[in-house]
Amino acid sequence: QPHVYSKQTRRYHLAGMLCEMMANLNKMVPDEKRKDINHNRAIVITRSFLELVNADDGSHRSVCYYADRLCYSPKYLSFIIKTVTGKTPLQIINEHAIKQIKVKLRYTDISMKELADLFDFPNPSFFGKFVKMHTNMSPMQYRQSKEEV
Repeated sequence: QPHVYSKQTRRYHLAGMLCEMMANLNKMVPDEKRKDINHNRAIVITRSFLELVNADDGSHRSVCYYADRLCYSPKYLSFIIKTVTGKTPLQIINEHAIKQIKVKLRYTDISMKELADLFDFPNPSFFGKFVKMHTNMSPMQYRQSKEEV
C-alpha cells in the first residue's frame, strides 16, 4: 500500500540517483578541464562587470549595485574580479568614476554642486573629498590645472 509520503519518497530517490550520476560524470572530467571551465566563467563574469562599469556614467560607485545587476553576491563578485584583474571591483569602479569626473571638470563649466548631483554624491563636500582623494587636487584645482585626463 502506498503511504502518505510515497510520492515525495520517489522524488527524493530520483533526485539522489541524479546527484550520484552527476558526481560520477564529474569524476570523469579531468581536473585541468574543470579549472579551464571555472577560469573561463570567471573571465566572462569579469568582462560583464567591466562592460557594465564602462557603460555607466560614473554615478554608481557601489560593488553591491553591480553585483545586483549581474545577479551575484558582492563577496563572490569581488573574489572573481580580484582573482582575474588583480584589482578590487571598488578600485575599478572608482577609476572609471574619476575618469568621468575629470572629463566633466576639464571640458565643461558645470558648477561643483551640479557635478555632485550629476555623479550622485550626497553633497558637494563629499564630491570634493572624493576628487581630492583620487587626484590629490580639489575639483577647482584640477579644473584649473593643465593635467591631461
